[in-house]
Amino acid sequence: REERFIISAENKTHREIISHIAESMKMPLPSRPLGPWLGRLICHFEKIRSLLTGIPPRISPASMHSAAASTAYSNNKIVNTLSVELIPVKESLLFSSQFYPDVS
Repeated sequence: REERFIISAENKTHREIISHIAESMKMPLPSRPLGPWLGRLICHFEKIRSLLTGIPPRISPASMHSAAASTAYSNNKIVNTLSVELIPVKESLLFSSQFYPDVS
């Protein structure tokens, strides 16, 4: 039987993840929230940019919707089935950021 697992050590909001990424990359934290109307406007500009350049849009309505959604997952299934201990998100991001030394 096929099994699916959520592999995440903890539940974090999109805002927390973005803040952790900014912190680990030594970048400034987002200064203000992105409202839904501004998100839609950015998606439209990305679509126009994509049509003019032939490069796929970096932000889509689906990604904006996903970023705004509040979704919770549980890792109990993989922890109980495989008896694993997962790395906390912040620790994983700090480790990964070492491979991108100069992004600013």
